[in-house]
Amino acid sequence: MTELESNDAVTHRSSKAWKSAKVGFDAHGRLPVYYRMDGDVTHKGYISKLVIDPDEHSAEAEELITHITDDDIYGEYNDVLDTTTFVVTDGERLDEPFPQTELQKLSGDGAIDEGYSRQPAYVIQRPGDFPDFP
Repeated sequence: MTELESNDAVTHRSSKAWKSAKVGFDAHGRLPVYYRMDGDVTHKGYISKLVIDPDEHSAEAEELITHITDDDIYGEYNDVLDTTTFVVTDGERLDEPFPQTELQKLSGDGAIDEGYSRQPAYVIQRPGDFPDFP
């Protein structure tokens, strides 16, 4: 996660189509995102670009590729641009990491389970974590 702290923008990919995230992104122009490691939420940032099924020969693809960090190994095992490709900006380490079980699901009742590992998980942002996002 240090790449979030040391780069202005970082490209990430997923083999799944994040259709709901795309709807939210299109509505708001960006989306807050939390990162977890070993069950603890340690970092946050904003998805500032989100493309489903990017055309690898487009100018948009060039922009996405530009933000792939040198230590990124995703492309060694998957397509360089996968089904969902997104850029995160304003990444930073949280002052006080917290268990992912403190995050409440956006729809339905309850918290994210301790063993939840699929992505994305749609959650209610904690007060103060994203002060300039509605």
